[in-house]
Amino acid sequence: MLHLSADLAFLCRRSQVSSRALLARRALSTKVFYDSQSGQTIRLESTVCIHDLSFRKASTVKAKKDEFEETVRAVLLHAPSTLQMHRSNIQLLSNLQMEPKPVISTNASSVEDVRELKERDELGAFSGIVVDANKLNKDQVTKVCQEARSAGLHIRVNLGVDLSREGADEVMSACVKIGNVADAGAHVIALYSARAGHADDEEAAAEDVDEETLRLVVEEAFNLDVDGSPISSRIGFIILGQANGLENATALLDIVLKLGVKHIFSDSNSQGLSIGAVCKLIDH
Repeated sequence: MLHLSADLAFLCRRSQVSSRALLARRALSTKVFYDSQSGQTIRLESTVCIHDLSFRKASTVKAKKDEFEETVRAVLLHAPSTLQMHRSNIQLLSNLQMEPKPVISTNASSVEDVRELKERDELGAFSGIVVDANKLNKDQVTKVCQEARSAGLHIRVNLGVDLSREGADEVMSACVKIGNVADAGAHVIALYSARAGHADDEEAAAEDVDEETLRLVVEEAFNLDVDGSPISSRIGFIILGQANGLENATALLDIVLKLGVKHIFSDSNSQGLSIGAVCKLIDH
């Protein structure tokens, strides 16, 4: 079997036409069409999608049901595209009316996790999964995504890459990973700072991010030729903690938006940006 170097694999993936994203606006607008050549449904995001992570941890289940529902309703006022929920929160959602209902996702790290989710989710609460690509190998990510697609679930893959100043030398390698995740079937690819560990860590996403490295990764990723919807409609960025090397998470969000990133992640229960703060900055 022929093994390509990271640099060569990256160059082979590059699209012939450079894609430039428009500066994001708040209102959600998605164009969907069927591509007969690839046999896939293509989604083109023209504006920003907000995804909320406030309920991703099991600790929220300790809260009183009425308080939990009140917090969820407050988040829903800002019309997030998805909510990430820990599976233990499912009973707290049982009587909560959500119209329009966003995609509600939970963690999955194996094919068995996806199957169990569908089998045990009697309330039909969950409609998506979240996969951390840095905890699995390429084949495992692909199999989980394939199982989730066959089950009709929305798929978000968290992908940690080195966004520090030193990471500028690994941009091509990072883009190969992004391309692999896209081809695996991820609807949204959420980047975070790999140096800080995993996206579950409160300070992970905004720590040690260099503006120039981030720009290089995003711009080169937009040029990748991948199956299905273009990278410019799928790539996102998780902003939770304060950013070293930048003024703060607000400054980082401003940079991300100007790069044309279409998916932003908020967390109203952390020290990062709440969904209300994110919406305000996008509308500004």
